[in-house]
Amino acid sequence: MDSRQIGEAPSKTTSRRSSAIDYDVSNELELSHRPGTVAILDDEPLFVAMLKEMLERSSGVEPFENAHRCLAFLQQDSARWNADFAAQQRVVNDWRSGAALIPSILKYWVSSPTARRTLTKVLIIDDHMPGMDGLELLTGLSDWHGTRLLLLTNEFDEGSIRLALDNGVIDKYVVKKSWDFPKEIRSGVRDLYAREDARCRLLWSATLHPEQVELLARPDVASELAQKLKHDFEEWFVLGRPFGVIGLDYTGKSCWLPLSTRASLAEQAEAAIKTGMNSQAAAEISSGKKLAAVELEQLIGKQALTLIDTWAPGRTGDLIVATSHIDLSLVAVSASSGVPCE
Repeated sequence: MDSRQIGEAPSKTTSRRSSAIDYDVSNELELSHRPGTVAILDDEPLFVAMLKEMLERSSGVEPFENAHRCLAFLQQDSARWNADFAAQQRVVNDWRSGAALIPSILKYWVSSPTARRTLTKVLIIDDHMPGMDGLELLTGLSDWHGTRLLLLTNEFDEGSIRLALDNGVIDKYVVKKSWDFPKEIRSGVRDLYAREDARCRLLWSATLHPEQVELLARPDVASELAQKLKHDFEEWFVLGRPFGVIGLDYTGKSCWLPLSTRASLAEQAEAAIKTGMNSQAAAEISSGKKLAAVELEQLIGKQALTLIDTWAPGRTGDLIVATSHIDLSLVAVSASSGVPCE
């Protein structure tokens, strides 16, 4: 194998998901994230049962011992992936026409409370099975947008595996009989589970302003913000206007996490004063010690703004992040007015 990290596809590929896509936000920070399931295909029942027990604590698992049944399932899953992406496209298209993003996302969540969470995010597949090998099956799944982890036996063609990685047919591989297989399979699934569908990433990056993209592209900022989002939320979208993260926490409650660029703090302080906030509070906003989600709270219809403590991920402190969330239960999902995109 080549010198890059063993078992992983290159970061830039001509795969089914990343071709012709050019965006600047760090891949470590998912602009959209939600739970999903893991499918396992292997013709050894005991091995499938072992993997299922190993993985189902962290995600739902769909086991298969028959390649044709698994292929039929994933082809149906592909149609569900496309339907869900179309629903997200409608949210962003409505925003381009002047609708507010937050109520539209809440409506999207309410309209699909469970279906989007059952989409298969990772497929674990054996490379040698009766009737159809793993690479053969994967080659026929070019329209499926999940990630693929190939299980290799001790005998495999390195050239074919390298080609499959380079062409995006597989995303990772694990040698089935390696001494640290349990650690490798858990690590591989965890990494692939967190990998964002490139179509969704490109779609939601369109809501961000260039200076926001520049900040979120910094590896130190992206890493620290990603850790907070994974800790606080089970599902989320990063938005540009208003700038922040709309998420569902682990109890299912919808929340808003305000973000701000340091360069925009003075403008936010002026906006807060216009809503009736006193000069001392405005000074705290201007300094970056506090944030007030002015646009959001105008949407909710609150008379008094909430000041929230902040922290600054990364080394330079140019991104300001609220330390707590705003409850979105008061936002009506039928609301359609809002701030149009520029």
